[in-house]
Amino acid sequence: MKFALSYIVIIAAVLALLNTYPVLVSQDLVFHSKASLLQSQATVIANSLALSATLTADTVREYIDGSLMGSLDNAGRIRILVTDPSARVLYDSDEYRATQNRYALLSEVTAALKGYDVAASEYRDGAFRSRAATPVMYRGVTIGAVYVYENDADQARLLTDIQSNLRTISIVICVVVLIMSIVFSKALTRRIGDLLRAIRIVREGEYSHRVSIRGGDELSQLAGEFNQLTDRLQTTEEVRRRFVSDASHELK
Repeated sequence: MKFALSYIVIIAAVLALLNTYPVLVSQDLVFHSKASLLQSQATVIANSLALSATLTADTVREYIDGSLMGSLDNAGRIRILVTDPSARVLYDSDEYRATQNRYALLSEVTAALKGYDVAASEYRDGAFRSRAATPVMYRGVTIGAVYVYENDADQARLLTDIQSNLRTISIVICVVVLIMSIVFSKALTRRIGDLLRAIRIVREGEYSHRVSIRGGDELSQLAGEFNQLTDRLQTTEEVRRRFVSDASHELK
């Protein structure tokens, strides 16, 4: 059991690393790529809107709905908000939310209106949720902010499937390792048991007993040393018995 458990612990540690490290690295790569993509898209929109000193809902809608949405590969997954300097929504690509003329109380929008570029991504509720915001600058003055949000469940599902496949492979490997470790440990302990039984037999005085362990490893070498030791013990015992017999004959 000790041999089998030692094998299982080692393989379990390797499999635990296999199931955590690739997934974490993949998530970090997805987070970085999505945050960078949304940041670049927000920057492109902001630069395209910075054509006059003020932003209007009509000009923003004309540009985004007219020429921008058709060129975006992730247009079906993203939501675009454009606000004025007071965070009032001038445009929202999600028409069902009806947020126009309301105030976007988002930390990213607040940071963008202060002149900062913000981008972040996280995995939550079975989807990658990414967001980015950037200020709209006209001659050094912030005239609004662009906020882009993406909810990507497809890529999250792909990563989940990879993790599920790794888990299935790990379970199969664990079962195979368990069986192999039991077989190998039984084969090893069987040879040790044969040597132990031989030691007990010789201890009872059966010096003619020999142990047969095949192979060229340490156990077979130990068995050879044991057989040589019993040879010497048997020779010593025969000499002792011969001496006792001769001494008894002479005494008689």
